[in-house]
Amino acid sequence: MTKMEIAAQTVVLKCLDVKKDEPVLVLANEPLMDIAQILFKAASRRTHKTHLLQLSYFSHQKGLFDPLVRMMSEFRAIIAVTSP
Repeated sequence: MTKMEIAAQTVVLKCLDVKKDEPVLVLANEPLMDIAQILFKAASRRTHKTHLLQLSYFSHQKGLFDPLVRMMSEFRAIIAVTSP
Protein backbone atom coordinates (compact mmCIF):
# COMPACT_ATOMS: atom_id res chain seq x y z
CA MET A 1 0.00 0.00 0.00
CA THR A 2 1.21 3.49 -0.83
CA LYS A 3 1.24 6.29 1.72
CA MET A 4 -1.75 7.84 -0.05
CA GLU A 5 -3.72 4.58 0.16
CA ILE A 6 -2.91 4.25 3.87
CA ALA A 7 -4.05 7.83 4.42
CA ALA A 8 -7.29 7.14 2.54
CA GLN A 9 -7.95 4.06 4.69
CA THR A 10 -7.40 6.21 7.79
CA VAL A 11 -9.91 8.78 6.53
CA VAL A 12 -12.54 6.13 5.84
CA LEU A 13 -12.04 3.95 8.92
CA LYS A 14 -10.99 6.38 11.64
CA CYS A 15 -11.97 9.92 10.66
CA LEU A 16 -15.36 9.11 9.12
CA ASP A 17 -15.85 5.83 10.98
CA VAL A 18 -17.68 4.31 8.02
CA LYS A 19 -19.54 1.16 8.99
CA LYS A 20 -20.19 -1.82 6.75
CA ASP A 21 -23.13 -1.17 4.39
CA GLU A 22 -23.23 2.60 5.06
CA PRO A 23 -23.55 4.68 1.89
CA VAL A 24 -20.57 6.87 0.98
CA LEU A 25 -20.37 9.47 -1.79
CA VAL A 26 -17.10 10.82 -3.16
CA LEU A 27 -17.45 14.08 -5.13
CA ALA A 28 -14.56 15.31 -7.24
CA ASN A 29 -13.58 17.47 -10.16
CA GLU A 30 -11.00 16.71 -12.82
CA PRO A 31 -7.78 18.08 -11.34
CA LEU A 32 -8.20 15.85 -8.27
CA MET A 33 -9.73 12.69 -9.70
CA ASP A 34 -6.63 10.63 -8.85
CA ILE A 35 -7.06 11.41 -5.15
CA ALA A 36 -10.81 10.82 -5.38
CA GLN A 37 -10.19 7.40 -6.95
CA ILE A 38 -7.95 6.40 -4.03
CA LEU A 39 -10.59 7.52 -1.50
CA PHE A 40 -13.28 5.73 -3.49
CA LYS A 41 -11.30 2.47 -3.46
CA ALA A 42 -10.68 2.79 0.29
CA ALA A 43 -14.39 3.34 0.95
CA SER A 44 -15.29 0.47 -1.40
CA ARG A 45 -13.21 -1.89 0.69
CA ARG A 46 -15.41 -1.00 3.67
CA THR A 47 -18.86 -0.81 2.05
CA HIS A 48 -20.33 -1.85 -1.27
CA LYS A 49 -22.53 1.27 -1.22
CA THR A 50 -19.80 3.62 -2.41
CA HIS A 51 -20.34 6.03 -5.30
CA LEU A 52 -17.98 8.35 -7.16
CA LEU A 53 -19.42 11.41 -8.87
CA GLN A 54 -17.26 13.58 -11.10
CA LEU A 55 -18.37 17.18 -11.16
CA SER A 56 -17.62 18.66 -14.56
CA TYR A 57 -18.61 22.17 -13.51
CA PHE A 58 -19.22 23.54 -10.04
CA SER A 59 -20.00 27.14 -9.25
CA HIS A 60 -19.86 28.28 -5.65
CA GLN A 61 -22.19 31.15 -6.51
CA LYS A 62 -24.85 28.99 -8.13
CA GLY A 63 -24.56 26.18 -5.60
CA LEU A 64 -25.62 22.61 -6.18
CA PHE A 65 -28.58 21.62 -8.26
CA ASP A 66 -31.65 20.27 -6.46
CA PRO A 67 -31.33 16.68 -7.74
CA LEU A 68 -27.75 16.52 -6.47
CA VAL A 69 -28.77 17.92 -3.10
CA ARG A 70 -31.53 15.30 -2.81
CA MET A 71 -29.11 12.56 -3.77
CA MET A 72 -26.53 13.77 -1.23
CA SER A 73 -29.10 13.53 1.57
CA GLU A 74 -29.18 9.75 1.08
CA PHE A 75 -25.52 9.28 2.03
CA ARG A 76 -24.08 8.89 5.52
CA ALA A 77 -20.67 10.24 4.51
CA ILE A 78 -19.72 12.63 1.71
CA ILE A 79 -16.11 13.22 0.76
CA ALA A 80 -15.63 16.30 -1.44
CA VAL A 81 -12.32 16.47 -3.31
CA THR A 82 -12.58 19.66 -5.34
CA SER A 83 -10.42 22.53 -6.50
CA PRO A 84 -11.47 26.16 -6.95
